[in-house]
Parts: sequence; structure tokens; C-alpha cells
Amino acid sequence: MNGLQMIQLMAWWYDWGALLAALLSIGAAAWVYLDSQQSAGGPDPTTWRMLTIGGAVLVLPSLFLKFGNPLELVAGVLTGMGNVPLFFYLGFAGLVAALIGAIGYYTRRDQVGPGVEDETVTYRPSLPSTDMRTDPVTPITPAPLSKRLDPTRVIDDSVPVMGTLLVARGNQKGRHYKLGAGKNTVGRDGAGCNIVLDDDSVSKQHAQINYENGQFRLYDLASRNHTYVNGELLTRNGQMLLDDDEIKVGDTVFVFKTPRRRS
Repeated sequence: MNGLQMIQLMAWWYDWGALLAALLSIGAAAWVYLDSQQSAGGPDPTTWRMLTIGGAVLVLPSLFLKFGNPLELVAGVLTGMGNVPLFFYLGFAGLVAALIGAIGYYTRRDQVGPGVEDETVTYRPSLPSTDMRTDPVTPITPAPLSKRLDPTRVIDDSVPVMGTLLVARGNQKGRHYKLGAGKNTVGRDGAGCNIVLDDDSVSKQHAQINYENGQFRLYDLASRNHTYVNGELLTRNGQMLLDDDEIKVGDTVFVFKTPRRRS
């Protein structure tokens, strides 16, 4: 690159390039920081935070020079002396660093962090042994869309239901799902889930509801959009479910119900 081209490039940078770079780098740093704060179990975001924040800091001197001293700016662009070329190189490097940090974080944000897989396995309950004189676990089959669950309806004793999920909001509103004594996986993957949702905001395997010690416990499976219970972010340790708890996965909201037996 010859001297004339370098002058043109620095003139473009200080004309509006530095402002654009500042907006991009600060936006990238804010997004990575806020999104990683809400993530419940994923790769360590420290490296990506440092790249984006450091990149934003390197762009700022160019911005200060652009609005601070116009005469020094013009002289520096024409002569290639002073802080003008130095701040140009720093700012350009900062923009590249911020973009690398944002792209790197985005490509790895859905990966399960260390220990999450082991933790999920630890909480998987054992199904009743075959020699126990109990009814077999009934496979969970979604009810037809035409069937609507009456919240006051008494669940019949002939159906071995341990719990029920009623879709309160979402494109499958009114549908209900039976929860058995094993693990109940919620997601879009028809092969890997027994509660399958037609919701693009839901991960392939989004959450899991396990029956443990006579109660249902909900876990998030490192989903992209996370899982919420009564408006609170579900942590990686999971949460016991109580009657009428609201569970939000993607854009779908369930109401958890425990069965009421006929007296």
C-alpha cells in the first residue's frame, strides 16, 4: 500500500470509520457480557469478554481524536505523524479483536460447559425394577390438539399419571402432556424427546423433568434460550416443581399440575 492509499484509508477512518468501529465494538462487548451473565452452564466466556472489551477500549482514542482536535487530525492524516497513524492502527486492531471475540463467543455459546453432562447423568433416576409389583411406566404421548385440559378436571385413577404439563401460552396452547416416573425430556427433537414442541425458540433437547424421591425436579439442558420457573432463570442445579408452577421454554409456557385423586 503506497502513501496516497494510506492517507485515503486514514481519512476514511477518521471521517466515519472510527465511529462505526466504536459502535460495533462496544455493542459486541455489551452483548457478550450480558448474554454470558444469563447463561446457565456453557464454556468459560472470560476470553471472549476480554477480547471484546479490550477491542472497544482500543477504538476509543480514534474517536476522541476525531471529535477533539480537528487541526491535529488533518495535519496527522496528511503528514503521517503524531498520534493520528498510531490511533488508526490501534483502532483497527481493536475492531478486529472485538469482532473475533463476538464471533468466537457466538459459535461456542451452545456448547455444554465442563461438568454439566456429568451432573445431568447424576440426577437421572433409576426406573422401577421389573420384579416390583407396580404398573409399568406409560409412554408419554401428546394429546390431540382437539383435546383441551380442564384445569379443574379430576385425573382418572386408571391412568398412571405422576404429573401433567398444561400448555398455557404458545402455538400449542391448551395441549397437555403426562409426566411419568422416569425422565421426561422437553425439546424439538422427536427422536430424543418425549415431550416434543413445535417451537423454533426451543432447543432440540431443551429441558428435562425427572421424578426424584416422590417429587419432580426440572433441569435445563444447556439450552440456547434457557429455562425459567415462575419468571426466574433456572440454575444448573435444577429446581423442585410445585403445583401451578409456570415453566417457560422458548416461547412456550407450561403450568405444572400434580394429579388429584378421587376420594
